[in-house]
Amino acid sequence: MKNMNYKVLVIDDDEPIHYMIKNLLKNEFSVLNASNVQEAIDILSEKNVNLI
Repeated sequence: MKNMNYKVLVIDDDEPIHYMIKNLLKNEFSVLNASNVQEAIDILSEKNVNLI
């Protein structure tokens, strides 16, 4: 069951992790990426996220 309404925020400074998680979850979730805490805070201030 696809539900692109659910957003997952991945916070990691290792870029390959972002690619791996996005590829694993892309069919079921919208994946947002942040490479540091400030970037994550900026994303969270603009978007509703279901899982961090």
